[in-house]
Amino acid sequence: MTEICLMKLDPDTRAVLVKHLMNSMIEVSGKLMGGEYTEDNLVAFDELSQLVRGVVMVKAEPVETKEETQDNE
Repeated sequence: MTEICLMKLDPDTRAVLVKHLMNSMIEVSGKLMGGEYTEDNLVAFDELSQLVRGVVMVKAEPVETKEETQDNE
């Protein structure tokens, strides 16, 4: 059975997450470019690539917050 985790991210948090994932990807790709083709580095690069794509490609959906609800009353 596959488990799926869902997260709700505001645009600023999403940007910070992508930035740190990309920094990690740059670090791992530097190791690969330097010839360190270990299984760990290859797996890390692939997993980071998938995470970045997942976070960047997901379509944002507007959500009404408590603050917006209180302002409308």
